[in-house]
Amino acid sequence: MDMPTAFLGAAIFDGRSLLLDHALLVEGQDIIDLMPAGELPLEVEPFDLGGGTLAPGFVDLRAVDDTGAVFGATPDGESLRRFADARARSGVTAILPTLVSDRPASIGRAVATAEMAVANGVPGIAGLHIVFAPAPPQSGARSKPMTAADLDQLCAAAAALPALMLTVAHESVTPGEVAALSGAGILVSLGRGWTDAAALRAAVAAGARCVTPSFDVDDPADACGVPDDGAIATGLSAGSVLADHCGVAAALTAGHRAGPVFLLGDVSAGSDLADAARDLIYEHGLRPAEALTMVTSLPAALAGVGARHGRLATGRMADFLHLDASGRLNAVWRGGVPV
Repeated sequence: MDMPTAFLGAAIFDGRSLLLDHALLVEGQDIIDLMPAGELPLEVEPFDLGGGTLAPGFVDLRAVDDTGAVFGATPDGESLRRFADARARSGVTAILPTLVSDRPASIGRAVATAEMAVANGVPGIAGLHIVFAPAPPQSGARSKPMTAADLDQLCAAAAALPALMLTVAHESVTPGEVAALSGAGILVSLGRGWTDAAALRAAVAAGARCVTPSFDVDDPADACGVPDDGAIATGLSAGSVLADHCGVAAALTAGHRAGPVFLLGDVSAGSDLADAARDLIYEHGLRPAEALTMVTSLPAALAGVGARHGRLATGRMADFLHLDASGRLNAVWRGGVPV
């Protein structure tokens, strides 16, 4: 019988705090313990990381395929397997593949594809994200108002998937529809056009739980009047961080007043969350644990997939990565297997 592997010789960020002189024990695809290195049993295979930081695999709630190949005309779980494999090589081990569409047929195909991938155990597929908007997203294009049929379709999708995130524009939904979507277990995100403070507060009161930027807007959150009471999370796109658009420092300050801030991918930056997290540490002065939380445990908990993703703890999936001493991605493991 193979012995568990003990990953040691690096600081370990477990999803909440940075631990020194600890070891991560992995057996098969699962984490079996996280313990002080001095207390390791003899029956382990040591893996010396030689410094740097070991962290959970990144979680991307907006994994965008800009080729259009993921959600094709015929539902195909293998397309999502290839997509997830590509994302894993950049350190992202759990994704919500993202469809930009308000068309029922396209949404139906995407749900069927994601459901098939989950049923087949495709690694890394944690659910689905639908941006309820015209595709491709264009500046000035308006989303259609949500119909009763749309609402029924989305609520049924939530019942079929482990996680469903829905980003909606101001003109698409009423507070009553937000309440129905949230009540069905959907993570409702406020996207483009939420410039009316009263409407935004009504949506938050109805159950919306985060604000995320539009693809065609550089501002990390193109909404105003976000409540300063910690009630809503703010998404910050990797592209905005890497390009330093619109004052990332100011966005971080405003976001933290409203609630937690998390990172998510976009078309321009792909899912290179590793570089964005590194920039937050070295360019914007965040503590490593704070920046890493924004790409691991926080988005996982927000999407409702924190039981398996986003943290290093006993019983969790062995999805983790190694950052070198300068914070650059060095290696990735998914399900205990090197990527």
